[in-house]
Amino acid sequence: VYDLGVFTMSGGMPPDDQISRVSRELSDPKVRVRLAVALYEDERYSDAATEYVRLVEKRPQDPDLHLSAANALEKSSQGEAAYKHYLTALRLNPDLARHRFETQRGAVFRDGARMLLGAGRNERGMRWLEKAVQLQPHDLEAANNLGILYGKAGENAKAKEVFDRMLEMRDDYPPAYLQIGLFLQREGKHAKAIERMERYLLLAPNAPNRRAVQEAIRFSRESLSSD
Repeated sequence: VYDLGVFTMSGGMPPDDQISRVSRELSDPKVRVRLAVALYEDERYSDAATEYVRLVEKRPQDPDLHLSAANALEKSSQGEAAYKHYLTALRLNPDLARHRFETQRGAVFRDGARMLLGAGRNERGMRWLEKAVQLQPHDLEAANNLGILYGKAGENAKAKEVFDRMLEMRDDYPPAYLQIGLFLQREGKHAKAIERMERYLLLAPNAPNRRAVQEAIRFSRESLSSD
C-alpha cells in the first residue's frame, strides 16, 4: 500500500485524485478479497490471514471467508485461531467440501465430525471421522466412534478392522472389547462374545452400562445352552 512504485511510473508522489481512488478501492471489500487471495497465492500467509480476519469481522456469516481465514492462519502457524474459523465455517455451511480444509490437524476433523453427526449428517460425519482417525490413529475415542458408525451403517468388516487395530495399539482399552463382543454375538459366536464382554467388565468394573452388558452375556450363555 505504501510502495509508491505500485501506483506511479516514476515512484514519486502520486496526485491527490489517484490517492483518493486507491483509498476508495482499498476500502472496497471486493478489492480486499482480491488482495487477500493474491497474498495467499504468493504464499504470504500471515499477511493473507490478517486480511481475511478483517474481512470476517465485517462479514461474520460468510463461511467461505472463515474457511479462507482458517487456511491462511493454519499456514502461518496460528493453529488455535485457525481451528476456531474451521469449525465456524463448517457450522455456517455443513456442505463445505472436506478437501478445502487445508490442515493436518485431526482435531478439526474429529470435532467437525461431531458437529455433522449432531446435525444428522451421518454419512458426511463418518467420512470426516475417517479423516480424523487417519491423522490421529492413537485417538482411540475417535476410532471407537468410527467403528460404531461403521457397524450402524452395516459395514461390519470395516468396524471389526477398526476395533482390532485399537486393541493392537492398546490391549486394555475396554470399549473395543465390548464392541467386538457385540459383533461376535450378532454373528452367533457366543463363546467368543462372552469372553470379550467379560473382559470388558473386568477392565471397566464401574461402567454405567454394566447391567446391560451382563444381560448380553446372559443371552449368549442361554444361546449356547440351547445349542
